[in-house]
Amino acid sequence: MAGVGNGLPARLWQQAVWIRAVRTGVTCTCLLVVVYLLAVWTKAGQLFEDTVLDAAGRPTTTGAALRAGATLRTINHWSVAGALLVIVGAAAARRRPVLGLLAAAVVGASIATAEVVQRALLRPILLPHGIRREDQSFPSGHTSVAVSVMCALVLVAPRRYRLPVAVLGGVLGAAFAAATITAGWHRPSDTLGSDLIALLYACATVALLAARGRVCPEPPVGRRRHGYLLRIAGSVLGIAAGLLVLNRLGGVGSPASLPLSVARTLAVAGSLGVALTLVLLLRGFDLAAPADSAARARELRS
Repeated sequence: MAGVGNGLPARLWQQAVWIRAVRTGVTCTCLLVVVYLLAVWTKAGQLFEDTVLDAAGRPTTTGAALRAGATLRTINHWSVAGALLVIVGAAAARRRPVLGLLAAAVVGASIATAEVVQRALLRPILLPHGIRREDQSFPSGHTSVAVSVMCALVLVAPRRYRLPVAVLGGVLGAAFAAATITAGWHRPSDTLGSDLIALLYACATVALLAARGRVCPEPPVGRRRHGYLLRIAGSVLGIAAGLLVLNRLGGVGSPASLPLSVARTLAVAGSLGVALTLVLLLRGFDLAAPADSAARARELRS
């Protein structure tokens, strides 16, 4: 059998990709449980997040909350449908319709899972006093839409454009995640939960394609020459853009707004973290590769 991917036979190399995706997915699942338990089932978690909700409702943050609410209202049935058309269309343009359908399924599954989990999980009241809100908000539906669309676009993007798509998509996802907190619609753990759910379904898509033998290695020369520089540049750009988003949606004001600023920072870091994690997960291979070796070679040269 011809060796591919660091000299490994095709079957072993694809199995290695499958293991990488499964490990990342399992990690997402574990982190999702940890975030929920720490934020919802501990007094310290409830105290912090109730303080964030209180800060979001103060008169000094009313203007920022109104702007954030206007941003969030751009997410509706029409914008989601448009995003799905772009995802499927981008994959169709690359002659990979199955990849487009799987990427669209990531969006649909993330949104549906967020809605189901939000209604199913309990939120006990552990604090005997203080400002608190009893609504079921874990995870955030708006963040699920934004981050899952970003993940889907990264999956269907040509490998040379993955990092720019991930950075831009991660910044937009961070903007919506921070907006849900600024508007007082969600707690910081809600956005992190949505991030992990979207990344989990992206990992499942990669694992499925690897199990079906629909991944192939990318040319090693380009990867050695440009990979590390692109990752560093993307990380710096993502962090800088995330900070700009954070400042635009409220910034740091009085000491009373400090919990809100910390919560927005967590939301921005979560969305950007998903974007960079997905890029690293996909490093070194292409998705939905043609099954025959001749077509695979043409794809690698293109």
